[in-house]
Amino acid sequence: MTILETESFQQSLSVLNKTKYNRDYGAINSEIFSFFKTNPTLELVWMQPEFLSGNDKKRLNKTRIANSTKGGGKSYGYRIVLLCDRGLDTVNLLYIFPKFGPRHQPNIGDNFKKDLVKGYNDQLTNQSLVKSIFNNALLPTLKTAFADEDNKIELTIDCDHKEFTVKNQSDIVARFSLDISLNHSHPELKESTVGHLKKAIQNYFQHQS
Repeated sequence: MTILETESFQQSLSVLNKTKYNRDYGAINSEIFSFFKTNPTLELVWMQPEFLSGNDKKRLNKTRIANSTKGGGKSYGYRIVLLCDRGLDTVNLLYIFPKFGPRHQPNIGDNFKKDLVKGYNDQLTNQSLVKSIFNNALLPTLKTAFADEDNKIELTIDCDHKEFTVKNQSDIVARFSLDISLNHSHPELKESTVGHLKKAIQNYFQHQS
């Protein structure tokens, strides 16, 4: 299974990821990671309610995802409109919206759903669908170690908890979310160590793709 994103999904997720909405939607990426960690195959995603339309080859769903930031379970969480394609073995993310908070939507109309599917079909035709970072939820956990100038550093790519964990011999010195690239130095890590980490992470995901 490969998870792909449309422009509509990317735009809707980008809005909810804005800093001003952290109090309400700060865990949204983690919630999506958790969903795909729990449902790592096309058939498991396919069977998730709510069915909107489709046939035995393609299915459009509106899937419920919880929001741990505010609690209340899936009823007060998010809805992802996604299209499962058995022929291509893809799950295509079309749109996401919350059921509460400043950006809440009670639902989406039939015409909007048609526009989402049309946008997907257009991007499928011109091959502009984007491979989603949420594919990382399907990867196994990896541990690797190397030595910097002073300490032995261990890097754990832990997809169960959706983070990179970096520690020396005595303690964890840094954590990085899987959906945040390691493009900045950390006050506890030397620049050379950050370079090693970048290379290890890059090699890992290239090997898994």
